[in-house]
Amino acid sequence: MLLAEAMLKTWQCLTSDMHDRVYAVLGLSLDGMDLVPLPAYLTPAAETLAEVSKKMIVREGLTSIITLARGQKKLQFTWQPDWADLQKPIPPWIIAAVNEPRQTLDFDFSMRGTKLIFRAEKLGSVGSS
Repeated sequence: MLLAEAMLKTWQCLTSDMHDRVYAVLGLSLDGMDLVPLPAYLTPAAETLAEVSKKMIVREGLTSIITLARGQKKLQFTWQPDWADLQKPIPPWIIAAVNEPRQTLDFDFSMRGTKLIFRAEKLGSVGSS
């Protein structure tokens, strides 16, 4: 299981330290040590959660976690999920999307300050007729 899936499956679990939203499930995940090589409790929890979210998107292409963001100004990035206060319930398709094989698509994303920048080729559009 990927770290994102472990975090999504344990989001209802209580923790006294928000770092443990990530650190408690590192050993259960296949990619945890790649994303978080060494737990750092001295780093602010908000910074840790933001960095992990960024790595999930940029390194692994887990763009589906963006759908959990609420655009809250209290977070470091408005596009990141608030792992402390996710909406209930988490749609099953989001958890399923984490495990789907990543497709090689013609798109790119990067960070510019606090903004997540996507570049893609438009394949078509969806709209009502």
